[in-house]
Formats: sequence, C-alpha cells, structure tokens
Amino acid sequence: YDYKTNAKLTADIDLKNIAMMPLHRSDYSYRGVFDGQGYAINNVYILNNEARTGLFNTLDGATVKNLKLTGEYYSDQKYMGGIAGYTYNARIENCDVAVTINSLRPADGNGNPQDGTHGGLIGVNEGAGTVVENCLVNCAILGENTNSCGGVCGWATNSLTVNNTLILSSNYTVNADGCNTISRNPDNCSVNNVFYVTQLGNASGTKVADSQLASGEVCWKLNNEKADDAHWFQTLGKDATPHLFEGSLVWKNGDEYFNSRPNIQLNAFASNLSTATSTTQTVVAYTLNAEAKSGAVNFYAGGELKYAYVLKGGDLLAGGHEILVDNALFGVPAGTQMTYDVEVTGVGTVVPTQIGEGYKVNSPYGLAINNAPASAGFGQIYVAESRPLEKGEGSIAEQKPGALFAFNANFQPINAEDGTPGFYGGLDIKDNKNILAISGDYKFDLKNVRVSKDGRLFIARASGNSASSVWEADPADLNKPWTPVFTGGELDAATGIVTVGGVEQNRPAVALTVEGEGQNLKLTVLGAQRSDGKENFSDYKCFTYNLGIATSWSGAPSSVYEPLTGQFAITPAHVGIAADNRGGLWFEQYPTTVSEETPALKHFNAEGKADFSDESTSTHGEAIAVSEDGSTLAIPMGNNKVVIYETNYVPMENGSIFLDAKYNISVTESQITGMAFDYANNLYITSSASKTLNRYAIPSFTGNKRVTPAAKGFVVGEQSGDPDAINNINGNGNANNGSAIYNMAGQRVSKAQNGIYVIDGKKVATK
Repeated sequence: YDYKTNAKLTADIDLKNIAMMPLHRSDYSYRGVFDGQGYAINNVYILNNEARTGLFNTLDGATVKNLKLTGEYYSDQKYMGGIAGYTYNARIENCDVAVTINSLRPADGNGNPQDGTHGGLIGVNEGAGTVVENCLVNCAILGENTNSCGGVCGWATNSLTVNNTLILSSNYTVNADGCNTISRNPDNCSVNNVFYVTQLGNASGTKVADSQLASGEVCWKLNNEKADDAHWFQTLGKDATPHLFEGSLVWKNGDEYFNSRPNIQLNAFASNLSTATSTTQTVVAYTLNAEAKSGAVNFYAGGELKYAYVLKGGDLLAGGHEILVDNALFGVPAGTQMTYDVEVTGVGTVVPTQIGEGYKVNSPYGLAINNAPASAGFGQIYVAESRPLEKGEGSIAEQKPGALFAFNANFQPINAEDGTPGFYGGLDIKDNKNILAISGDYKFDLKNVRVSKDGRLFIARASGNSASSVWEADPADLNKPWTPVFTGGELDAATGIVTVGGVEQNRPAVALTVEGEGQNLKLTVLGAQRSDGKENFSDYKCFTYNLGIATSWSGAPSSVYEPLTGQFAITPAHVGIAADNRGGLWFEQYPTTVSEETPALKHFNAEGKADFSDESTSTHGEAIAVSEDGSTLAIPMGNNKVVIYETNYVPMENGSIFLDAKYNISVTESQITGMAFDYANNLYITSSASKTLNRYAIPSFTGNKRVTPAAKGFVVGEQSGDPDAINNINGNGNANNGSAIYNMAGQRVSKAQNGIYVIDGKKVATK
C-alpha cells in the first residue's frame, strides 16, 4: 500500500483479540497524514521481536493527530514508542495515548539492565524538527531489566520540541538509570509547558500535584492561559484531570478556575442623575458606566432614609435607565424636600484586566477624570492632545490636532458644536504655527489636564505663547471659550515667562496639579522657560497659587515651591506632578539617566520634605494616578508595566514612607504620559509611544460598592422636570438601552410619543 496515503478514522476501532505488527514495518516509513478525528483505536496488541515497535514503525515527515490509542506492546528489542518506534521531522499532535510498553529485554551477562530506549510516544527521534504538541501521555513502561527510557521520547538524536503536553504516566518498573521524564539527550529536546505527575529518572518539565490537576490550573496552563481555541477540556468537580477533545472549557479569574467565562467588568458607578416629578409619581434617570450586580436608588428626607428602590434585571446593565416610583411609597407629605443617591455594587474584577477597545490618540500628555458628583461634567474623561503641529493620522485627533478631547462615563466621545470630537475653547491652537520649543523638539501647547475636587476643569499650556499658562474650561459646556487663570501680566516671548509689575507670575506649564476645593483650592504649576534648547535645572521653577473660588489670578504666586525649583526636573516633556490629597506632592519624570540629581520618582510631604525617592528605576513615563484619599497610587515602571501601590504616608525609622505593591499590571502602553482613576477606581492610561487610550478594571478599593449622590433633590408632589429630557439623557434618544422600566408593583412602564408616562395603558404623569 502507498506509504504516503492520507487517512482518517470515521469510527472507533476495537482490535481486541487481534494481533498486529507496526504499520509500514518493512521497507517504508509512513509519510502521510493520519487524522483520528477524535476517534479511538483500542486494544492494539503487538508482539514484535524486531527493533522499532509502535502503532507505526517509522514516521518520516508524517503527521499523526486527533487520535486516541490504547493497547499493549511487547518486544525484546529497543525503540518502542506508543505512536512510533522512530521519527524523522514528524508531527504528533492532539493525541491521547495510553498503551503499556512491555520491555522483554533480558539482563546483560553481568545481570545488569540493558538500554531499552523506549518512550511513551516515540522510541527515537532521529531527524531534526519533530514536534509533539497537545498530547496526553498515560503509558506504563515496564521491564525491570531495562533502563534508559523517556516519558515521551526514548532518545532525541536530533531536535525535538514538546509543547503543551501532560504526562499522567505513573507506572514505571524500568530501572531509572539513564531515564528522563520527557526525553533522553535533553539538550536536543525543547520543553515548553509540559507537566508530569511521576518522575522517571532525570526531571524535565513541571511536576504537578493531584490538586493542581483537579482544580483546573493545569488545564488552563496547557491552553496557554486562555480558553479561546482550546485543545484541553475539563469539567471541574467531575474530571480529576484535563483531557483532549470535546468537553468543558476552563477559565481563570484571580486564583480560581471556572467552567464558565468570568463576567469581568469595570467597577460600576452611576452618573447623569436627574428627576422628573408629578403630583403622584417620581421618575429618576441615571446612567451606569458598567454592569452591576445589585443596586438601589435611595430616597432621603432630612437625612433619613425613607425608601429604597431595588434595582434588578435590566436596571443593572451598562447604559441609561429610568425608574418610576409612586410618591406614596416615600411616606412623607407633599411638599417635602427630598434628596436621593444611586448605590451600586459592581461586578468588577478580582485581577487587573484591560476592558474593551480603546482609542488611538497621537500625543496625549494630559489625562484627567471628573470625579465630582455635583459637577455637570461628572464622569467625563478628558484627554489633551499636546502636539498641534502633528495630525496624528488614524487617531481621534487627526482632524483636530492639539485639541482637548472629552468622553462620557460610558467611554463615548463627546462632540463639539461642529459634530466632531475635540474642543479648542476659543483658542487659536489649531492655526498657531509659531509654537516654539521649550527645549529640544518638544513643541507642545496643551499639556496636563486636572479636575478639582469640586469639579473645576483646568488645562495647562506649555507653548510659551500665552500670557496664561493655565486656562479653565466649563465642564457643562466645553464649547464655551476657556478663560485664562493668569491675567494682567506681560509675556516675554524669548523665554515664555510672564511678569506682573516686574515680578514673575507664571511660565510655560510643563506640569500641573490641583488640590482641595472651594476656598481651599490650590494650583501647583511646574513651569519651564525657553533657554538654549538644552536640559537645565535652572529652567524650572514651581509655584503655588491659592486660587480658592476666584476665577483669575492677577498677582505674583502665593509661594515658590522650593523642592522643585532649580533642581530634579530636567525634561519638559516627560515630567509630572500630582497632589497626594494630603497636602504633599508626588513628582515623576523620565530622564535620560536616572540618578540622585535626576530621580524618576519623589514624594514631598506637607512640609515640603522629601520622604521617598527612586533614583534607579526608569519609569518610562511621567504620570501618577492618585486615589481620592491619596492612599492608592498607580505608577508606571517601564516595560509595559504599571504597579498599584498602597501607602499610609507614615514614615519608617529611616524617615521614608513605604509603598506596598498590590498589583503588577501588564498594559498596552509602553511610555505612559497620563493616568487617572475614575469615580469607581478604574484606571485610564494614555501613551505617546503606543498612541493609545485604554481602560483597566482594578480590583475595587471599596468592596465594589459606590454611591453617587444626586447634585439636586426634588420636592414631593411638585410638577417638575421634563420626561422627554430623561429619555435623551445620553443624547441619543436611548436612555433605557433597550431595557424595560417597571414600577414597584412589577407593572411595565412605557411612554407615548407625546411624553405621557403610561402604566398598563393608564396615564400616570404628563409633562
């Protein structure tokens, strides 16, 4: 018969009570493709007193795949293997082999065991390039007078690769001398992701315990830590070990394994809260940034909880929603002033995970999120594209280079008046062709973006072409002209420095941070000047401005921040500062060389004293995300890594604070230029190198629970609000995202085209 024949099994074959010899036993090696298609050849019985015993005598450039094989082989000669005695440049993939290899070799003349060179799948791999992949080996190798065997291959004369393979073999009675758990002559055997339960001679691969096999851990690892395109399956709680061919998929979430895909979501919170009321009922609208597990709309009178509307079903999906409550359920008389909040417990994640697709951006050196529930822009994400002279082809900034881009809490771009994303705030950024470099080739305009605790939005400018290096935008209407924070000064075009009455007021803002709110709001600006284009400590000064509730600043700075004036800072592009929300300040930069003089990371306490310094790590970034209370930090560590730390800012005996690493996250971004936590502590990251904006779900700091208080309350029984406006809360006419609305009686609520709310066909509220 043709030794190149391709063959497929179409059913199981049982060879019980039938003896056979190895296929292609005599002059020819098998060179075709043998596809078992998941079927089995059972009870193969071979008694062969010639070398090379297996289902096949020799495989030469052949492939054997998708085969289940059981049986018993007997020989007093060398080179037995479950699949083949010899292989040359062959492939054995997706095969489940459980044969018993009985070595009948006698002891030598001195009574010592003899070389058998038997293997669970292959006797000898003679030719280079043979690959064993996704195979389950459960073979007994028996023979007390035999040594020199391998769990997969008896001897690798030439290169053999064994990938994603599980060796469950445990019945070895051969002498262990000269044996190897995977293959003898291991220098010629590349082992990748191979696991075994019983060692045979010298060890290769990874030994695993029964508990690791039963838990799903090994199955997950055999599939290269993914469930897509899986070769290995296991029903947890039923299957003690992974197996090939069809079955239950295994996923991992945290340190646990599951037979269903984990529902990994962003940490959830509610935004866009609003009401519409009638004499008898109240409608509350809200938007969820992500799916939640549970939630409630809580109603209060005088601070006392009066009623909780429990969210369920479609009310908990990401998107916009409305709920309708009968006023009688509040248990208060008409005319009572009420407040409310939306409390949700998110699905979240137990391990840091990138969520969904991001956006391509060009040069995003500014990133901030509005986490002030009372702000009209609550939940919005702001990204400053810093290079107005570059179009950034294919990026969101291609048509509006150098603009400020905004996204709602559901990560959808917010359009300007012209119907496209991107805002210039009335500035001449787009048409300004005279932006000068501070040093080197860093031709920036917009740089950092920051939002205060009470929702004020500030944008730093580093161009040196403006008499104000910080501007304020209105989160309620980003189309409105932005207003300069610094006024009354004179700009020195040569340096970019602005003076008032001969005293320096501000200079190009290469880094900005905001701390506090209301009367206690303070700006800290790290400014640079144009000099000779080289990196000079003397180019940098840091000023603080106790702005409070004022909208402009016409005098000199409140103070000079000495720790960052004339020292440490050396790069106008890759430098950032962030308030620790406790009166102190974090400083980070990406210098050419990290040293004591040019550190990558420093922290200064409320007295301005340094209590943390990293003088060795190249962070490849200049962004730090700080949680609301300052205790949790996200810091880039280069090589596409971000580390989440916790600290209490209490100095140790050496005077330094301690950063406790909680999570080491692999991220898409290689050179991180912006990071920010949102209201539920999800992490947003931008990069000028990978040109990306992405979201990462971080295990919640608050047990996945987040409460959003409404900025405005309502009066029970008062006719107010516009129900039509509620349906347009997302600006797209789909506030409900396709989910139904129900009242507490379980009746479906709908709305006619004229804005009338209807329950089971009866009118309940009008505009």
